[in-house]
Amino acid sequence: MNDQAYLKSSEVVGEHRPIEIAVWSDDPNKNSIDNPFRIHMRVINGRHRLLQNPNWHRKYYDLSIANDKVLAYFQLRQHFDLQKKSSPKEREVLIEQMAMYMNKEQGLPPHECCSEIVKLLVPQGIASESTITTACPQKYKNAEKSLAKKGKTFEKAGKDTADVKRVKDKISAKNTKLEAEINRLNTSRD
Repeated sequence: MNDQAYLKSSEVVGEHRPIEIAVWSDDPNKNSIDNPFRIHMRVINGRHRLLQNPNWHRKYYDLSIANDKVLAYFQLRQHFDLQKKSSPKEREVLIEQMAMYMNKEQGLPPHECCSEIVKLLVPQGIASESTITTACPQKYKNAEKSLAKKGKTFEKAGKDTADVKRVKDKISAKNTKLEAEINRLNTSRD
């Protein structure tokens, strides 16, 4: 956006979209410039507009009423990202920051963070489960689920229950009988 596109466009059509900013005056991180969990005066939507014109008009969202201010901020970011084409890298950073927050600030074990993000964002229509799991760093995913997706099934890991093994044996025996019948019919047809 180094060609000042927003600035040029606003000269012709005006500043139709405001820069949207989160407000939480009691934010313990409000004086930090690099803390990913800072909320107060953090841009939710409109970073490019802000860079091109620091005086662009703004809309403020008071997050002090939210139960979890940081997660509310991340949800708003994701919501506004639906309105534009976000890059995969941008989504990865946001998902990683959410997982890091859940782990470090909420005390959630790392392997449960990705599942919690899925539970939080999918019902809102913000992202699909596959989009979230693809963007989420491996350290925040459930290792058993990841292994299963890589072809390491519960059977191979020795975690099938006795009931599941019995059902699989019955299915295998029926498949063997079906294959024998197919072979017999093919032979008789020839």
